[in-house]
Amino acid sequence: MITSLFFSIQNIWALSSEERNQAINKALNRRNQQENITKEKRDTNIEKTLRDISVELTFEYAFNAKGEQSWELLKETGGMASKLTYPTEGKMFIVKGELGFFSKFFLGGRFASSDFKKTTNSDEDWGFWDWHNGAVKYIEYQITRQGCKSRVEFFDLNLYYRLLNFEEDPAKQGYLSATEDTLFDNLLIDRLSLDIFVGYQRYKGRYAMVDPFLEALRIVDGAWWEAEGLPANVGLNSPYKISYEGPRLGFRAKGSKGKITSQLSLAYCVGLKTEAYGYWNLRDLSFWQKGTNGYGLDFGCEITYSFTPFFSAGLGYSSLYFKQNKLKMYAVEEGVPWWEGFQDRIKNAESEIHYPSFIFKYIW
Repeated sequence: MITSLFFSIQNIWALSSEERNQAINKALNRRNQQENITKEKRDTNIEKTLRDISVELTFEYAFNAKGEQSWELLKETGGMASKLTYPTEGKMFIVKGELGFFSKFFLGGRFASSDFKKTTNSDEDWGFWDWHNGAVKYIEYQITRQGCKSRVEFFDLNLYYRLLNFEEDPAKQGYLSATEDTLFDNLLIDRLSLDIFVGYQRYKGRYAMVDPFLEALRIVDGAWWEAEGLPANVGLNSPYKISYEGPRLGFRAKGSKGKITSQLSLAYCVGLKTEAYGYWNLRDLSFWQKGTNGYGLDFGCEITYSFTPFFSAGLGYSSLYFKQNKLKMYAVEEGVPWWEGFQDRIKNAESEIHYPSFIFKYIW
């Protein structure tokens, strides 16, 4: 553009002074017009890019979360030896963030942390020999209950793709007739979208059996016996930590009518890797557990009301479930291994948590 302007100015030196000034002004005006057109295009592209970017930030308060973590120990013969159950109950705080771009792709994440109250843990045992009423007896079944502290944290990161995006205006739909009732008239909604996604997640639970020792029941010679002098503090403080992590895939559907928006999501977690560590302080027993190919489900739904174009609030419900069918275990008691290396002695490591929640959402 500068070169063409230079030659244009060269060609007009042969003209009269007035003609030369008019030619110069004409050339300068043409250059200014081209610069304005370029600037307008650039501003339009920037504006379009900003319109295609969306940011969503959500705060969620779960006011009555409930669930449990459990696992089973097998005997060498394959029969049931023990089962530990850690109930959870209390509050949870969840933060979600999502970035949308090009109206088709969305990158979202979630982090949750609990504030659980103290509950009661159960420890069940089958078929073992123990001291009973002054003699060694075969204990058919025993269950003890003691205090339980717990904490749960989890996060996930997902990439969404907008597979379908139905709008109210039939002219924008293309595949629906503009002269007949549309799907949206029948369902009484303004907009409906369907996303598919892939992601990665990690769920971590920390539990501990603690004082007081509340109850001990056992079956000996077909009769029930109950320990006396309970509850009692015996110095119990035995932690157990477990994590599930791996990839996930699922879908998300969203519909709106006026200022009300509802959303439903479901994720299936595949190939989960599970690792756990526990320590029973009254026996100086440490043990490690590990497994692969676990699975899980993550379900969520919500309904919100838009008070402004940027702020909405509502209610939600979520349910998470993870399971590892088989795990290997290695244990050391007072410095002596129970057996050589890791063995297939753990099954049905399960964790679940369900909670209703208040939702506060900011959209830009």
